[in-house]
Amino acid sequence: MDLKELISKKEIDAKITELSGVIINDFGSSVYAMTVLEGARVFSNYLIQNLRTNSSTVENDYIKLSSYNEGTESSGKITIKKNPEKDYKGKKILIIEDIIDTGLTLKFLKDYLTRNGASQVKICTLLDKPSRRTVKITPDYCGFTIQNLFVVGFGIDFNEQYRELPCIYYIEPNT
Repeated sequence: MDLKELISKKEIDAKITELSGVIINDFGSSVYAMTVLEGARVFSNYLIQNLRTNSSTVENDYIKLSSYNEGTESSGKITIKKNPEKDYKGKKILIIEDIIDTGLTLKFLKDYLTRNGASQVKICTLLDKPSRRTVKITPDYCGFTIQNLFVVGFGIDFNEQYRELPCIYYIEPNT
């Protein structure tokens, strides 16, 4: 497999600054963030740091979901591997996700949080792949819309590899 750069670190940094301004405008001075592990951890850390730098208080919690087995295709079955630890009932939640592909995971999570007491749920994703969507879901805040490419880097992995890369690459299969 060959890696080809898709989005540079400089572009990611600029987009995070832009997104944090819009989020602060919408949420005000207090943000309750729900980071989807593991892929969104890097994006979330940078975004939350930027939100805090811009005079916003941020309470962050984590949830771990799984829809992938080994490979590049979603299994379609969502399982919760780690529940949130903080009480989010009655709160306006900002879900922070790395990438929206089919939308199944985010639809599951948004419905789960709403059903369990969140007053409002908004979605912020670094990457959106609308051409792959199988359910109706649209992020409220989106870093980059991309084509149907399998991407890695900036926290996004392929079989637990490539998370540490500083920008977004797409995997080009060897021919």
